[in-house]
Amino acid sequence: MTSSHTTGHEPSVQAAQPGTLLLLRRGGLAGAFAAVCTTAMAAIARAADVGLEVDAAAIPIAAFAL
Repeated sequence: MTSSHTTGHEPSVQAAQPGTLLLLRRGGLAGAFAAVCTTAMAAIARAADVGLEVDAAAIPIAAFAL
């Protein structure tokens, strides 16, 4: 029969989490990368003559970055 006993010297979970600044920086980079990729795909679609319209009004390419 084995039993486990905690000694109170376990590493805290908070120490393993990244800092808020690092999290914000990575989130901002991911958002910027997603905006660039979405805009590029819209530009490629427009070049391939795919209609990017809503209610017969064309969506500007720059609007996809938003």
